[in-house]
Amino acid sequence: MGLGLLLGVALLPTGCAVEKNYANGKVVVLEQRTRDRVKMYIANTPIMSEDPYWTLTIEVNGTRYVGEFLPEANQRELSAGTWKSNDEVQVRLEKKVFYVRRDQGSDAKLVITRKTRISS
Repeated sequence: MGLGLLLGVALLPTGCAVEKNYANGKVVVLEQRTRDRVKMYIANTPIMSEDPYWTLTIEVNGTRYVGEFLPEANQRELSAGTWKSNDEVQVRLEKKVFYVRRDQGSDAKLVITRKTRISS
């Protein structure tokens, strides 16, 4: 009984680990955009700055997802050279975000801003 219990405990972590599945997707468009942000007010006049962000539109299983990536920490983390239109990518979908696998194996996390079904 001791050996069976020991073997069961040893295999428990590997049996409970669930890896999210990646689906094949296609890049539709990658765009760099900016939005105005109020930094401060001086005498009721807003002092604005432009904050850059990226939008990535992908198609996965008959649905088009538009995701927004905010390069707060590293401006070069997601650049225009990362993906191009019609590139095949690996995508992991969740409820409010999706992850796109990069060439080196890491994932880019994008917040879903729009989701539409593609009519056939």
